[in-house]
Amino acid sequence: MDLSLTLQSILDTARTPLEALTDEQVKTPRSPGKWSPIQIIGHLCDSAINNVGRIIHAQETDELIFDGYSQDFWVEANDYQNANWSSILELFFHLNHRMSEIVKNIPEETLNLPRKKHNITPPSYAYWEPYELPTLGFWIRDYMGHMEHHLKQILPDYEPVVWNH
Repeated sequence: MDLSLTLQSILDTARTPLEALTDEQVKTPRSPGKWSPIQIIGHLCDSAINNVGRIIHAQETDELIFDGYSQDFWVEANDYQNANWSSILELFFHLNHRMSEIVKNIPEETLNLPRKKHNITPPSYAYWEPYELPTLGFWIRDYMGHMEHHLKQILPDYEPVVWNH
């Protein structure tokens, strides 16, 4: 699986249906207490911001140890609910196109290097046997599966490529 092309394919597939959503659709929470579509896309922007750093760092070390971040706080602090949809959507696409370029330049041996030191625990959005050592390639597939999980929440007809639902 060419991870860069897979990420590009996910973005290309989601672009038109996401752009077709109205302001009312993107600002309406899926149910009480749940994020609205604009908050979900904002969350995916936050995820991209955090994962760019993680993926770059993982290339210069032999471990996959990543700090977490408070997802709800980030969504609230960014005030995505009151943001402009087209601006947040373009940010999402720009960040992930950048991610695709970064991934394209990772050597195969770096992508496939098993990492003994890691803080990855199942379940995940990409298939992984817990007894196997994770790789950076797995982490990137998991990132894309996470994205697809949320795209499916916004676009019910979206057919995931990576996400094991």
